[in-house]
Amino acid sequence: MPVEVVVFNYSPDHEIGEISVQGRYVGGVHWRYGEGDMSSGKSMCCIDVTPGRADVAWEVGWPVSQPIPDEGLGRSAVAVVPADPGQSRYLGVHVYADEHVELTLSPDWPAARPDPAAAPADPDAPSEDAPVR
Repeated sequence: MPVEVVVFNYSPDHEIGEISVQGRYVGGVHWRYGEGDMSSGKSMCCIDVTPGRADVAWEVGWPVSQPIPDEGLGRSAVAVVPADPGQSRYLGVHVYADEHVELTLSPDWPAARPDPAAAPADPDAPSEDAPVR
């Protein structure tokens, strides 16, 4: 299904960029949490996603004055694209400080979820933007 993508970066420590979902590039730099809006403030249009497993990859921003960490700058996580509840237009990509990722589908601009504990625990809970863990 074709969707616009909005990335949320909840890391207080670094920017993220060069993000891909299911092997499809979804965009450049997303500022660290607490620097205004934690998303890019815009969407990337459009990519096709398939409900189910989603390998998500990104790079972390790093000061040029510091040595690159031994593990490098690339990061990845496995998430799940939820089944389309109908009329979904946006895929929310929520990248948390612990480097886990949650994906949401919604007909409207996705809501920020800086606290994953605040999300509904029941995946069948009524919410147009419920996360899938």
